[in-house]
Amino acid sequence: MADIKEFVASFADSGVNLAHANRFSIQGDAAPGTPKTGPKNPVWNQLVREVTMAGKSIGTYVYRNIESPIKMPYDIIHNEVTLTFMDTEYHDCHRFYTAWMREVYDDNDKEVGYGYYRDYVRTLQVYQHSKATLNPTYGVVYQNCYPIIISDISLSNESSNTWTTFSVTLTYETVQEQTVAPTKVSAPTTEVKDNQSIASYIKNTLSILP
Repeated sequence: MADIKEFVASFADSGVNLAHANRFSIQGDAAPGTPKTGPKNPVWNQLVREVTMAGKSIGTYVYRNIESPIKMPYDIIHNEVTLTFMDTEYHDCHRFYTAWMREVYDDNDKEVGYGYYRDYVRTLQVYQHSKATLNPTYGVVYQNCYPIIISDISLSNESSNTWTTFSVTLTYETVQEQTVAPTKVSAPTTEVKDNQSIASYIKNTLSILP
């Protein structure tokens, strides 16, 4: 059996580089720190621990003919996107998605509850980057997405050297592939003050509330 280094070298010699799972970034107004207008904040990409890019499958039904049953396609089934974050001590990422989910359905609003679709859907861009150049090489754009699941957060006295993490599951309407990503931009690090309310922080810093 060939050595793993020889296996990787065989690709490099042919000019083909393997994709590295830890070279990725997220952009779009579905990501924390990316306001509706203005530059994006790269510090939030450092908090993204894992991204599960949505797969898809073909839905089939069994068609019974004279010879033997066969499966016939009827639709494309898209899986959801899952983001896992290491959160800040102020739980900035969790608050971002909690506020966004409240735009979709506000359980405190007993009369209406549901928001308007066009008001709460957003865009998420996930990019694979080159290990050598760090430039984006491949991207997927999920359009008209919104959160449907925010995972539990586990805290424990037995976890002294671990970070608090949680996951968000997003559903979306359409998905498009991109071979060239937009030019990267930067912005100053955001910081929530001790005496600043959650609603004020989200509205002024993340700009996702009306």
